[in-house]
Amino acid sequence: DPSAQLATDLLSETVTAPWLAPTSVRQLTATPPEHVFGTSLTQTSVPSGLPRGLLRRVNHLDQQVSLLESIRVTPDPALQRAVLGIESSAWTGLAVSGARTMLERTARYVSHQFAGLSISGVSQVTLGGQVSNGVPVTLRSTLDYPVRVRLRVSTSNSSVKVSQLPVITLSPHQIKTLKLTVHASRNGSALVKLRLTSVSGQSLIDKPY
Repeated sequence: DPSAQLATDLLSETVTAPWLAPTSVRQLTATPPEHVFGTSLTQTSVPSGLPRGLLRRVNHLDQQVSLLESIRVTPDPALQRAVLGIESSAWTGLAVSGARTMLERTARYVSHQFAGLSISGVSQVTLGGQVSNGVPVTLRSTLDYPVRVRLRVSTSNSSVKVSQLPVITLSPHQIKTLKLTVHASRNGSALVKLRLTSVSGQSLIDKPY
Protein backbone atom coordinates (compact mmCIF):
# COMPACT_ATOMS: atom_id res chain seq x y z
CA ASP A 1 0.00 0.00 0.00
CA PRO A 2 2.56 2.63 -1.10
CA SER A 3 1.91 6.33 -0.74
CA ALA A 4 1.19 8.45 -3.81
CA GLN A 5 4.55 10.20 -3.39
CA LEU A 6 6.43 6.89 -3.38
CA ALA A 7 4.66 5.81 -6.57
CA THR A 8 5.46 9.17 -8.19
CA ASP A 9 9.13 8.93 -7.20
CA LEU A 10 9.36 5.37 -8.54
CA LEU A 11 7.87 6.34 -11.89
CA SER A 12 10.21 9.33 -12.08
CA GLU A 13 13.21 7.04 -11.56
CA THR A 14 12.13 4.77 -14.43
CA VAL A 15 12.17 7.67 -16.89
CA THR A 16 15.96 7.83 -16.78
CA ALA A 17 16.68 4.09 -16.37
CA PRO A 18 18.84 3.12 -19.40
CA TRP A 19 17.42 -0.42 -19.56
CA LEU A 20 13.80 0.75 -19.89
CA ALA A 21 12.00 2.20 -22.89
CA PRO A 22 8.56 3.88 -22.85
CA THR A 23 5.72 1.81 -24.26
CA SER A 24 2.04 2.68 -24.55
CA VAL A 25 -0.73 0.52 -23.15
CA ARG A 26 -1.95 -0.16 -26.71
CA GLN A 27 1.49 -1.46 -27.69
CA LEU A 28 1.64 -3.69 -24.62
CA THR A 29 -1.76 -5.26 -25.25
CA ALA A 30 -0.78 -5.97 -28.87
CA THR A 31 2.49 -7.69 -27.85
CA PRO A 32 2.53 -11.49 -27.38
CA PRO A 33 2.92 -12.29 -23.64
CA GLU A 34 6.17 -14.19 -24.16
CA HIS A 35 7.79 -11.06 -25.70
CA VAL A 36 6.59 -8.42 -23.24
CA PHE A 37 9.83 -8.50 -21.25
CA GLY A 38 12.13 -8.81 -24.26
CA THR A 39 12.55 -12.59 -24.10
CA SER A 40 11.29 -15.46 -26.20
CA LEU A 41 10.85 -17.72 -23.15
CA THR A 42 7.33 -18.69 -22.17
CA GLN A 43 6.18 -18.58 -18.55
CA THR A 44 6.11 -22.37 -18.33
CA SER A 45 9.82 -22.65 -19.25
CA VAL A 46 10.95 -21.05 -15.95
CA PRO A 47 10.17 -22.58 -12.54
CA SER A 48 7.80 -20.35 -10.59
CA GLY A 49 8.64 -19.18 -7.09
CA LEU A 50 10.46 -20.75 -4.19
CA PRO A 51 9.63 -24.17 -2.66
CA ARG A 52 6.89 -24.05 -0.03
CA GLY A 53 9.16 -25.45 2.68
CA LEU A 54 11.67 -22.69 2.05
CA LEU A 55 8.95 -20.04 2.09
CA ARG A 56 7.75 -21.31 5.49
CA ARG A 57 11.28 -20.87 6.84
CA VAL A 58 11.45 -17.40 5.31
CA ASN A 59 8.15 -16.51 6.98
CA HIS A 60 9.52 -17.62 10.37
CA LEU A 61 12.70 -15.60 9.77
CA ASP A 62 10.60 -12.57 8.85
CA GLN A 63 8.78 -12.83 12.20
CA GLN A 64 12.10 -13.10 14.07
CA VAL A 65 13.51 -10.10 12.20
CA SER A 66 10.42 -8.06 13.07
CA LEU A 67 10.82 -9.02 16.75
CA LEU A 68 14.50 -8.05 16.72
CA GLU A 69 13.69 -4.76 15.02
CA SER A 70 11.04 -4.02 17.66
CA ILE A 71 13.60 -4.05 20.49
CA ARG A 72 16.30 -2.07 18.73
CA VAL A 73 16.38 1.62 19.65
CA THR A 74 17.51 2.32 16.07
CA PRO A 75 16.08 -0.15 13.52
CA ASP A 76 18.37 -1.71 10.91
CA PRO A 77 16.79 -1.56 7.42
CA ALA A 78 19.37 -4.04 6.14
CA LEU A 79 17.59 -6.85 7.99
CA GLN A 80 14.30 -6.37 6.14
CA ARG A 81 16.19 -5.97 2.86
CA ALA A 82 17.87 -9.32 3.54
CA VAL A 83 14.48 -11.02 3.93
CA LEU A 84 13.19 -9.38 0.75
CA GLY A 85 16.31 -10.57 -1.05
CA ILE A 86 15.65 -14.16 0.00
CA GLU A 87 12.04 -13.92 -1.22
CA SER A 88 13.11 -12.51 -4.60
CA SER A 89 11.59 -14.13 -7.69
CA ALA A 90 15.10 -14.13 -9.18
CA TRP A 91 15.82 -17.35 -7.23
CA THR A 92 14.49 -19.90 -9.71
CA GLY A 93 15.62 -23.35 -10.74
CA LEU A 94 19.13 -24.20 -9.61
CA ALA A 95 19.53 -20.69 -8.15
CA VAL A 96 17.23 -21.66 -5.25
CA SER A 97 20.35 -22.89 -3.43
CA GLY A 98 21.48 -19.26 -3.28
CA ALA A 99 18.25 -18.34 -1.45
CA ARG A 100 18.85 -21.16 1.04
CA THR A 101 22.38 -19.93 1.69
CA MET A 102 21.15 -16.39 2.31
CA LEU A 103 18.38 -17.70 4.56
CA GLU A 104 20.75 -19.75 6.72
CA ARG A 105 23.25 -16.89 7.01
CA THR A 106 20.57 -14.37 8.02
CA ALA A 107 18.90 -16.80 10.45
CA ARG A 108 22.25 -17.45 12.17
CA TYR A 109 22.83 -13.72 12.52
CA VAL A 110 19.37 -13.10 14.04
CA SER A 111 19.74 -16.03 16.48
CA HIS A 112 23.13 -14.69 17.56
CA GLN A 113 21.54 -11.31 18.32
CA PHE A 114 18.90 -12.81 20.61
CA ALA A 115 21.62 -14.88 22.32
CA GLY A 116 23.29 -11.59 23.22
CA LEU A 117 20.61 -10.94 25.87
CA SER A 118 20.46 -12.84 29.18
CA ILE A 119 18.87 -12.75 32.66
CA SER A 120 20.37 -13.95 35.93
CA GLY A 121 19.41 -13.74 39.59
CA VAL A 122 19.63 -15.43 42.97
CA SER A 123 18.32 -19.00 43.09
CA GLN A 124 16.53 -18.68 46.45
CA VAL A 125 15.23 -15.71 48.46
CA THR A 126 14.00 -15.79 52.05
CA LEU A 127 11.48 -13.06 52.85
CA GLY A 128 11.99 -11.44 56.24
CA GLY A 129 8.76 -10.00 57.62
CA GLN A 130 6.95 -11.16 54.48
CA VAL A 131 8.45 -8.33 52.37
CA SER A 132 11.72 -8.00 50.47
CA ASN A 133 12.65 -4.66 48.90
CA GLY A 134 15.76 -5.79 47.11
CA VAL A 135 15.64 -9.06 45.19
CA PRO A 136 18.37 -8.53 42.56
CA VAL A 137 17.96 -9.47 38.91
CA THR A 138 20.73 -8.82 36.42
CA LEU A 139 20.20 -8.15 32.72
CA ARG A 140 23.14 -8.50 30.33
CA SER A 141 23.54 -7.33 26.76
CA THR A 142 26.55 -8.17 24.59
CA LEU A 143 24.97 -6.44 21.59
CA ASP A 144 26.65 -3.59 19.75
CA TYR A 145 23.51 -1.43 19.79
CA PRO A 146 21.00 -0.26 22.43
CA VAL A 147 17.73 -2.12 22.96
CA ARG A 148 14.45 -1.50 24.82
CA VAL A 149 12.88 -4.43 26.64
CA ARG A 150 10.52 -5.28 29.49
CA LEU A 151 11.02 -7.68 32.39
CA ARG A 152 7.80 -9.57 33.11
CA VAL A 153 7.51 -11.47 36.40
CA SER A 154 5.00 -14.19 37.29
CA THR A 155 4.75 -16.57 40.27
CA SER A 156 3.37 -20.04 40.89
CA ASN A 157 1.83 -18.95 44.21
CA SER A 158 -0.95 -16.37 44.31
CA SER A 159 0.16 -15.27 47.78
CA VAL A 160 3.43 -13.91 46.34
CA LYS A 161 3.30 -10.61 44.46
CA VAL A 162 6.26 -9.16 42.57
CA SER A 163 6.54 -5.60 41.28
CA GLN A 164 6.48 -5.10 37.51
CA LEU A 165 9.19 -2.88 36.05
CA PRO A 166 8.81 -0.22 33.36
CA VAL A 167 10.53 -0.32 29.96
CA ILE A 168 14.26 -0.93 30.36
CA THR A 169 16.89 0.48 27.99
CA LEU A 170 20.14 -1.47 27.77
CA SER A 171 23.14 0.29 26.27
CA PRO A 172 25.65 -1.64 24.12
CA HIS A 173 27.55 -4.23 26.19
CA GLN A 174 25.78 -3.19 29.39
CA ILE A 175 25.16 -5.16 32.59
CA LYS A 176 22.26 -3.73 34.60
CA THR A 177 21.10 -4.96 38.03
CA LEU A 178 17.52 -4.23 39.05
CA LYS A 179 15.76 -4.67 42.39
CA LEU A 180 12.39 -6.40 42.53
CA THR A 181 9.94 -5.74 45.35
CA VAL A 182 8.37 -9.00 46.54
CA HIS A 183 5.35 -9.31 48.89
CA ALA A 184 4.24 -12.59 50.46
CA SER A 185 0.89 -12.74 52.30
CA ARG A 186 1.65 -16.09 53.99
CA ASN A 187 4.43 -18.60 54.58
CA GLY A 188 5.41 -21.05 51.90
CA SER A 189 7.44 -21.23 48.71
CA ALA A 190 6.84 -20.02 45.20
CA LEU A 191 8.50 -20.38 41.83
CA VAL A 192 9.14 -17.00 40.21
CA LYS A 193 9.39 -16.87 36.42
CA LEU A 194 11.20 -14.02 34.70
CA ARG A 195 10.40 -13.17 31.10
CA LEU A 196 12.35 -10.72 28.99
CA THR A 197 9.98 -9.36 26.34
CA SER A 198 9.69 -6.69 23.72
CA VAL A 199 7.87 -3.50 24.68
CA SER A 200 4.70 -4.97 23.16
CA GLY A 201 5.04 -8.17 25.22
CA GLN A 202 6.53 -10.71 22.81
CA SER A 203 8.77 -13.18 24.65
CA LEU A 204 12.54 -13.06 24.17
CA ILE A 205 13.71 -15.11 27.19
CA ASP A 206 11.76 -17.28 29.66
CA LYS A 207 13.63 -18.25 32.82
CA PRO A 208 12.33 -19.79 36.08
CA TYR A 209 13.79 -19.11 39.56
